[in-house]
Amino acid sequence: MQLKPISLNKLVNSVMYNFEARAQAKGLTLKSNNLMLNEVTLFLDEDLIRQLLVNVFENSIRYTDNPGMIKVSIKNKKETIELWIEDSSPSVPLTALDKLFGRLYRVDQSRSRDSGGSGLGLSICKNIIEQHNGSISAQISSLGGVAMIVSFKKQYNEGH
Repeated sequence: MQLKPISLNKLVNSVMYNFEARAQAKGLTLKSNNLMLNEVTLFLDEDLIRQLLVNVFENSIRYTDNPGMIKVSIKNKKETIELWIEDSSPSVPLTALDKLFGRLYRVDQSRSRDSGGSGLGLSICKNIIEQHNGSISAQISSLGGVAMIVSFKKQYNEGH
């Protein structure tokens, strides 16, 4: 890994920009809450975190019905920085949330489509964030779809 100080805000904004045309073509709105309010600099491998973000955005665009929304926000918690990427419906069954990050796991119901991937994307995301001493989890989004929460530990990012 090539860890260096990276603006999480700018990296997320850059990936969002690259997905803007595809999202619009599918009838989806990309919305960022507070993304550029407070600069968050973390020690990251930029290429790996970009890959993680691309995988999550790819899933959101692929599996969100139109008209729909993908909302991104950064939450500064006591011990972590959380990146939330939420989408509108459909969601996944509650019982599937913990399994989403398993290798080759695919939800066969509402979020599986003919154009679906191999089931490796979120497993790769989990591996990438664990290499950064962080975590990724999923929950039902307030928008009706899935919320992916990527957590970076502040302590890990202070001493580098």
